Amino acid sequence: PTVITGAMALIFFKAVTLFLATRVPEWMEPNRLPVVDAIRLALLLSGGGEFAFVVLALAEKLEVLPTDLGSLLTAIVLITMAVTPFLGELAETTSDFFERSVQEKPITTTIKNGGISQETQVAGDAIVVCGYGEIGQSCLRVLYKEYSSAKELVEHPEGSRILPKLVAFNSSPSVEGSVSLPSDDAVVLFGDGSNPAVLTSSGIHEPTAIFISYEEMERVSSATARLRASFPKTPIYVRAPTRLEALSLKDLGATEVAIESDELPRSASTLFWLNNPWPASAKLLRDDVGQERLKHAAAAASGVPLDILNTLFEVYHCIDQDMSGQISADEIARLISKSTSGIHSDDEVEQMVSWVKETVVTQIDILGFCRLYANSSPMIKQAILDARLL
Repeated sequence: PTVITGAMALIFFKAVTLFLATRVPEWMEPNRLPVVDAIRLALLLSGGGEFAFVVLALAEKLEVLPTDLGSLLTAIVLITMAVTPFLGELAETTSDFFERSVQEKPITTTIKNGGISQETQVAGDAIVVCGYGEIGQSCLRVLYKEYSSAKELVEHPEGSRILPKLVAFNSSPSVEGSVSLPSDDAVVLFGDGSNPAVLTSSGIHEPTAIFISYEEMERVSSATARLRASFPKTPIYVRAPTRLEALSLKDLGATEVAIESDELPRSASTLFWLNNPWPASAKLLRDDVGQERLKHAAAAASGVPLDILNTLFEVYHCIDQDMSGQISADEIARLISKSTSGIHSDDEVEQMVSWVKETVVTQIDILGFCRLYANSSPMIKQAILDARLL
C-alpha cells in the first residue's frame, strides 16, 4: 500500500506542478501552451524519470538517505515509469474530452459599450482578419458584405448558421481590454492575431480562412509561418509589395498572395468564395445573383474569360445531374470520352482521362472545375467546351 500510495502521490503532484508551470500570466509568456496541450503534457510527463535513479543512488552512497527509504523511492519511481503508456492514453483521452467540451460551449465575451454590457459568441470556425489597420478594416467590410449576401442566398435550418462569424484582431494598445462590434456578424478583439494561442484562447479552433493584413513584411512572414504551422488545412491569404516577396510567402505556407497594398481588400470578395466550408454550387448555381458572383470568383481564380465561363457553367450543369454541387473525376472522364472533337485515337482519349483522374483526387465544385479547365491541355479544353453539343 505504501508503494502504490507513493506512486499515485508522485503522479498527482508532478502533474499538478507541470500544469501550473504552463499557466504563467500571458504577459510574461505570450506563447504559453493552450490548456488542452498543457493537460496532455502534464499527464504524459507525470511519471518518474531515469534521473531519479542517479539522484537516489548518490544520496544512498553519501548516506544522506537511508537504504530502506531509498529502496522504497526507487520502487515508486519504477512503478510510475511502468505505467507511462497508460498515462499517455489518459493524457490523450482527457485532453480530447476537454477540447470537445470547449468547442461545444461557445466562447462568450463581455463588451462594454457606453456603459452597457452585452455579450457576443465567437465561433470556433471563424474567418479571421489579422490586423485592423486600413487594409484590415477594408477586408472586414468586404467580407461582411459577402457574408451577408451568402446568408441570403443559401437556405439553412432555423437557428443554425452556414457561415462563420468574422473576427478581426487589433493589437493597438489603445483598444486593450475592449471589444468592438462593427455588426452582428463581425467582432474586433484585442490581441495579436499572428499568435495561434490568441486565436485558440478566443475560441477559434478551426478557422475557415485567415486574412493577414499587416503592412510590415517581417510581421506578415512571421504570422504566415506561425499560423500555417498551427492550422495546416486553413487557407491563408496575405499581401506582398513585390512578386519576389509573394513567392517567399508562398514558401512559408500562404495559400494566395495579393500584390500591392490595395489588392487584398479587392480580392477578399473572390477569396471569400474559394476554399469555403459549404457547397458553392447547389443553391448558388440555381440563383441568378449567386451564379454571377461565382462567375466573377471563377474568373479571378482561374483567369478564364467570362464568355468561356458561360460555356463551362453549362457543361458543369450537364455533369452535375444530381445537383449536389460536386462532381467527380469519373464524371468528367466520361464526358471527355464521349467527345470526338480534335481527338484522333484511343490513346489520346486514354491520356486525357488519365490526366483528369490524376489531377482530380476529390470531388470538386464549379470553381474547381473552372481551375481544372484553365490548367488542362488544349485538347482537353476543346473536348470540355464541345461537350455541351453532345
